[in-house]
Amino acid sequence: MCTVTAERPVSLPLIERLFIVSVSCILFFTAGTKILSLYANLPRLSAQNPLFWYLSNRQVILLATTFEATTIATILLSTNRALRLGLILWLSTLFLVYRFGLWWIHANTPCSCFGDITTWIGLTPSEADTVSKVVLVYLLGGSLGLLGASVRKPNVS
Repeated sequence: MCTVTAERPVSLPLIERLFIVSVSCILFFTAGTKILSLYANLPRLSAQNPLFWYLSNRQVILLATTFEATTIATILLSTNRALRLGLILWLSTLFLVYRFGLWWIHANTPCSCFGDITTWIGLTPSEADTVSKVVLVYLLGGSLGLLGASVRKPNVS
């Protein structure tokens, strides 16, 4: 007699679900603020980007927004844990490399990671830069930690 058993979907640990939801909210906020900023008629948006000199700041912000939106969609729609956490790690690594590049070339401009909303709500560029660094550490640390934990822990049936 042959019996077929259906595999039950593995439920994500609470901490991982909270991390995915919080990252989605953070990226939704940052992408939204960037989109709003793109509609502003600010001269610095048309200026040459210090790191990617062949692009304007507006184009770099649009590219970052596209990466963030794609990441949001994928981490919310995918059921693959490694893909979701790996994508967050990939995106945060891109952000880290961009920040490192700015530091390397001695660009004395703060990262406009949140677009211009920081000006609208009264944060100084230095405060906004600090907040964006904290967010970056959260994205990197959370994705690395959860990926590492999922690799070390075998699936138990």
